[in-house]
Amino acid sequence: MNDKDLISGERLFLLYAYPCVDIRVKRGLITLDQAAGLEILVNSGRDPDHRLFGECFPDAIRLFVEAAKINPLGYEPWSVDLVRNFWRAHKGRAPRCAVMTGEVKVSNDFVVKIDHEGSIRPAFNRYRLPVKLGDTAFIHQHVLVEVEERGS
Repeated sequence: MNDKDLISGERLFLLYAYPCVDIRVKRGLITLDQAAGLEILVNSGRDPDHRLFGECFPDAIRLFVEAAKINPLGYEPWSVDLVRNFWRAHKGRAPRCAVMTGEVKVSNDFVVKIDHEGSIRPAFNRYRLPVKLGDTAFIHQHVLVEVEERGS
């Protein structure tokens, strides 16, 4: 997101994890009801609770706990920087699962294309983030999750 103060760590975690929901449903790792609940949270702007992450994204939570050295199911809010650092370093199980970073080369309301290590990668602007050419974009599973303005 552009402004660190406008989002919680929990919400940022959700926005990074959410692109994995469809594949997790297809693999039987989460239920359709859980997926629907996650979609409501994404669309409403509300923060999820830690317990839901443990149920829906146990592998990501395990890795997050190892990296952040926190109690994932506790009541302490997660800092945006802690969540951001975790996801930006996320390499995933396969290259397509990694969070990719690159300079925005093409942008419209729904799609951006970034230059990631010399390769142009498309991403869906599912969260309708403001983005301009030259910004740095962070994508996960072909979904734009965060944008840093050029020069920031």
